[in-house]
Amino acid sequence: MNGERPPPTGLLIDRRSNRVTVNGRLVKPVTRHRYIVLNKPLGVITTANDESSRSTVLDVVGDEGKAGHRLFPVGRLDAGHHGPAPPDG
Repeated sequence: MNGERPPPTGLLIDRRSNRVTVNGRLVKPVTRHRYIVLNKPLGVITTANDESSRSTVLDVVGDEGKAGHRLFPVGRLDAGHHGPAPPDG
């Protein structure tokens, strides 16, 4: 950050006054977020990937729904339930 290596414990960055680079390339902060509410079908699990190859909410959304964004599923509904997942908290 600002030409110096950050400490191993990390630090807070103020995007207005700090310049962050990785291997000489400027890292730009996220300026927009995308939220999707999904009416989850039965049999689909709320996770990004599954070791047992079950269908996930990201499979349902598909590449078109992601529109180039990295999505993070939040909330939980078991595979045997359907509807919008309640927010974590």
